[in-house]
Amino acid sequence: MPETPQPTPSEHRRKRSLSRRGALAAGGAVAAGAVLTPAVFAVTDSGDDEAESAPRSEGTGGEDFPATRSAAATGTGAAVLAVLAASLLGRWSEALGLIERGGLDQEHQDPDRAFVTVVRETARAMCGDPAELYRGLREPPALSPVLSALYGPLGSTLVRCEALLALGDLRGLTACLRRHGLTADRLPRHDVFLEQFLRGAWSEAMENGRRLLVDSAPAGRAPVNSLLHGRMSCILLAQGWPARARTVLGLARSAGGPVSCPPAAEEAAIHRFHHRAPKVREVLRRGLAEAAAGDRVRGTGPLWSALAVQEAADGHPEAALTCLEELRRAGGAADDIGRLLHLRTRLEAAALCVPLRRHLPDVSSDGPEAVGLARHLGQPYELAVTLLLAATAAPGTGAGRRQLLWEAYEHFGRLDALLWRHRARLAMKDAGVPVPGPRDAAREMELLVARMVAEGLSNRQLATSLDVSETSVSSRLNRMFRRTEIRSRVELATAVVTGAPAFLPRG
Repeated sequence: MPETPQPTPSEHRRKRSLSRRGALAAGGAVAAGAVLTPAVFAVTDSGDDEAESAPRSEGTGGEDFPATRSAAATGTGAAVLAVLAASLLGRWSEALGLIERGGLDQEHQDPDRAFVTVVRETARAMCGDPAELYRGLREPPALSPVLSALYGPLGSTLVRCEALLALGDLRGLTACLRRHGLTADRLPRHDVFLEQFLRGAWSEAMENGRRLLVDSAPAGRAPVNSLLHGRMSCILLAQGWPARARTVLGLARSAGGPVSCPPAAEEAAIHRFHHRAPKVREVLRRGLAEAAAGDRVRGTGPLWSALAVQEAADGHPEAALTCLEELRRAGGAADDIGRLLHLRTRLEAAALCVPLRRHLPDVSSDGPEAVGLARHLGQPYELAVTLLLAATAAPGTGAGRRQLLWEAYEHFGRLDALLWRHRARLAMKDAGVPVPGPRDAAREMELLVARMVAEGLSNRQLATSLDVSETSVSSRLNRMFRRTEIRSRVELATAVVTGAPAFLPRG
């Protein structure tokens, strides 16, 4: 009987490689940490003494991530697995380093080259340079065993779509889907939620988001893995639910597993709503430190923006200027999205700090440019916020300023963004602009106050957060009690939480 041929060492390594890829496909980023770190990076099965002495590279949070050692010890196959793990964990600079040092994108015959190319595009975009990603969008879909295992039949198209969602580029996403004959509903549910958020379909997004939180864990893939909780928090705060917004962020922290960028900007927004300036600075600086430790450049734009605004509000023009410069370095001029954030930050910071305006002599031209960019990007929430900031910064009380305020007010209404509608009414009052539909505005204000009472805020906290007098809050509550025959704050909270008709948004 002929002897059965024994697999060669290279065949052994190939089988182990495929097995680990399958585990990653099933478990995402958590599997990357649980499977790849002890199995591939330790390279215990290679039997190579050289592997044990290879240098290690440090990951975020002081964790040991010996990716470079695996690449040196077992060659291209293990190096591709290391790139895969780094990308799933959101360690973009490390992924780029592995690709460049190993020349993985030059291996024309390697079936994993397409995967490496797509990871390189995403990594550079997350590190602040999306040019290669946008060039890749014009290329036909790339084929790779790793892409198929992780992303299914959509492969490289889905990778690029998720990178565009992380960048917040709705136009780019729509164009990419159209080019490949796809619609957004073909994407995974987490991605559908993010598309709905950008498109301004907030009711659909929240319904989808709630199901995702109940039915499954957050997506394990970077760069979209931390966006669900952050975007839900943004919606909830805008609609007047600050406690719920913070609870959702708490779920993100308790979920475990790596995230591509912690939602520090959303947490800081909640503290800013409560006028807790020290906490705002603490949260933002902690988020920036964590991002720096993980070489995450792209996600720091909103953090630098929020810190610049807070420093301006505190009367620190030099610190605000430093933050504006860091924002520019983080991608403030890399594309239309980064440019819009930079312009809006300049507008808001200059409006809050008069001495800062001397250092920004051209800020008067930022408003029209920002509005033009926001209209081009086609995202209702971003457009509404930009219109409000541009109107606030515009001089005088002319028709142009009035039109900006009214348009912003209308967009916020379609989103049920009651907190922003209230801010727009305050801006109209300051500018001497009449508020459209005063009766509806009064009812909206009652609904906003009722939501915040249900969230547990006292009259004093309500007054501080809404920038109104405590007497105004008390009077509004008393009128609401008489109109609805509600006798206490507990009854009011119950009516709001249970969805009593009197406390449901219209339309």
